[in-house]
Amino acid sequence: MSEYCKLTDGEKELISNTIIKSIMNDAQEIYAENKLQHRNGYHQLKWDFVGTRVIEALANKRLVVKKTKRGPHSFDLIIDEENGTVYSIMRKSNIIRTRKKQKFSHYLWALASINEDVEIMEGQMNLFSIETAKDYREQVKQKMLGNINSIITRYCTIVINDDNIQFPSIELHVLDMNLNTIYEEKWKESLVINYNIEYETENDMDNMIKVTIKDEENDEIIQLKQKENNNEELIK
Repeated sequence: MSEYCKLTDGEKELISNTIIKSIMNDAQEIYAENKLQHRNGYHQLKWDFVGTRVIEALANKRLVVKKTKRGPHSFDLIIDEENGTVYSIMRKSNIIRTRKKQKFSHYLWALASINEDVEIMEGQMNLFSIETAKDYREQVKQKMLGNINSIITRYCTIVINDDNIQFPSIELHVLDMNLNTIYEEKWKESLVINYNIEYETENDMDNMIKVTIKDEENDEIIQLKQKENNNEELIK
């Protein structure tokens, strides 16, 4: 077990499978069932489902899920009160973008400041005034953590790598105060499912095929494929 992450293998598996199943299923199913022609709200809808499924999966478990808010955006923190660790869920691309932009108002900077005992990687640019940064980060951190019945000494990021939308993976990253990864674990490369694929022709005018993947637990992942010149192109 890592000195940074003290979740059990079962807890890692539960969180990983919950996130991946939600990404692959929930929002996709809404769009498929309603035959929506636009996907402008897909990104936020996907995150709303992910947060909800994690809350449901961890209900009555050892870990505590705390809903918090930063600006108009609400999200969940997973608290391991026994080991003093807080986890948040974030896309890998968003971490990279936040680091590059040096947008210090982003809540990730405040959470990463919990890891103040971690040695900062060499060759990184200094942040704005150390005292200013410390005060600001502390204010943001306290607003997000609120009343937690334990002393928090470590922050870890549960990272969604969905560069390949069909095979998202889950990782754990421990960030230094400049958002550089100093420790990494691969939790789930992809979701392994025993499945059957059923093809059902949709309305001929829509020129669509509905693909239903049924796993061994009878969960369904519904995706749409469009036929173009007898070739099928997956609509993401």
